[in-house]
Amino acid sequence: MKGIVFASRGGASHCVQLINTERESMQGTAKPLRSFEVELKGSIKTFLERAEKIIVHENGGRFSGDRNGGSFSVFGVQGRYWVKDGSVHITIQKKPVYIPWSLLESKIMEFFG
Repeated sequence: MKGIVFASRGGASHCVQLINTERESMQGTAKPLRSFEVELKGSIKTFLERAEKIIVHENGGRFSGDRNGGSFSVFGVQGRYWVKDGSVHITIQKKPVYIPWSLLESKIMEFFG
């Protein structure tokens, strides 16, 4: 495990656990570059509505899925998510080299936290 980041948004604490599964040399494969786990602080319905609003309507991305899992694409970043035991598990499968992981991690908090 690489680390745990705590942030507060709207009075609710969010915990993002960054699991280091980076494979920088594996371009063009379907294996994840990195995986994240975000604790759900509310209903899955609220999570789905918020994710779709931010990714699709505010940033012109693509978001498809349901309460079990799905996929997303925004700003050249492609990933998948699935929900299990009160957490959203997110895998990043592709990202542009010019987007640093630190920025991507903060956007994961914004989109999914």
